[in-house]
Amino acid sequence: MRATIIAAVVVLAFSVNNAFAVSLAVKLACKDDYFAHCSMHSPGSVGVRQCMRSVGSRLSARCIGALADAGEIKKSVQKKYYAAQQKAQNKVAMTSGPKKKQYAQRSAAKRKYAAKANERRNKVARKETARKQVASKEFQKRQNERKYYTRLAADH
Repeated sequence: MRATIIAAVVVLAFSVNNAFAVSLAVKLACKDDYFAHCSMHSPGSVGVRQCMRSVGSRLSARCIGALADAGEIKKSVQKKYYAAQQKAQNKVAMTSGPKKKQYAQRSAAKRKYAAKANERRNKVARKETARKQVASKEFQKRQNERKYYTRLAADH
């Protein structure tokens, strides 16, 4: 895997002609985007440039920054990209908030149900313990009565 990436970067570095020459910094910054979106085009071809432009909104911030630094795209495009990214992140943050709250409410309901179930189990256990204690006391009482009557019978 690593060898193919290195080979692809080397191919990208040496296969472009001067009309489509891109700096090494751009190649290194955009290699992941190339493999993710435009690997069907041969490196350095017109198709790669068209593909990168068509998927521009999905390019990584690193690639956009390198392209802007190399003068491949205008700084205004870079600012628009970052603004769109920020807007998308805010939208995700806004939609994920209620879901987290909903999940928290679900887990709170589960905890409440579990607490009630535990309370029921404890109540049954207390009743069972009390029943056993009463039974044990009755058993002890009967044992003492037997001993008492056995002694009485032995004395007479």
